[in-house]
Amino acid sequence: MNPVKIITDSTCDLPLELLAKNDVEMLPLNVTIGGNTYRDIIDIVPSQLFEMAEKFKELPKTSAITPKTFMEEFKKFVDLGFDIIFMGIGSKLSSTYSSASIVAKEFNGRVFVIDSMNLSSAIGLQVLKLIEFRNAGLSASEIVEKMKDITPKTQCSFAIKTMDYLYKGGRCSGIKYFFGKILRICPIIKMKDCVLNVHKTPRGRFENALDIMIAEFKEAYLAGKVDLGTVTITHACSDEYCEYIVKKLSEFIDPKYLLPTYAGCVISSHCGPKCIGILYIEK
Repeated sequence: MNPVKIITDSTCDLPLELLAKNDVEMLPLNVTIGGNTYRDIIDIVPSQLFEMAEKFKELPKTSAITPKTFMEEFKKFVDLGFDIIFMGIGSKLSSTYSSASIVAKEFNGRVFVIDSMNLSSAIGLQVLKLIEFRNAGLSASEIVEKMKDITPKTQCSFAIKTMDYLYKGGRCSGIKYFFGKILRICPIIKMKDCVLNVHKTPRGRFENALDIMIAEFKEAYLAGKVDLGTVTITHACSDEYCEYIVKKLSEFIDPKYLLPTYAGCVISSHCGPKCIGILYIEK
């Protein structure tokens, strides 16, 4: 049995130190703004991205990992004797999955590509499961089989503080944007079958949206539906709201299970500053 190499992409929103510690390779997607293209997380972080968006008065554009990059990375590790598992941004959200799948066919069953059906640290939570299974000595094919049950159970909800990025990116209509601004709506977006849907539209203070997410998570937790391996609170330049959520969750869950993480530039490009979510895997 060959050793397993796990590869993910920058949209997993796990700390680089955590990935390096667990011998996980990270491939960055790209972000273009102000006429220049940057590697997500490697060359640019969200705080810089938002500053540039304000300076250039334009929305960042994101692009997938190229087949050429996948070919180089897959070949490198296959030549070293590894079987590879790649998991990145969901298939309906980027051409990254399609590119990886096409290139994987060139390696005669040595490269496995899993559709996360998700984004941000919802991918990261699944990557942590890959690490757990790899460390337990499972083969790549055995790990892929186990993930079939886990991927559909990964829960991802985000609260959006500003609708500007959704509107400018064509993800909400002018009418919805206008009334959203007037009514001070802070939508909660939920992932379902690799599609982002508006879950609820609380009005007023942003904390109202956060409280709804916290209440829904608490309900799931008290019902015994939360896998306590790790629960992530992922945000885009929103330390104060992250602290708010961690404090509230710590009232009923041991803080050791909570992992605050920063959203990368690709996720931030679509959701805007202060976006924040609670993500977990169902039992």
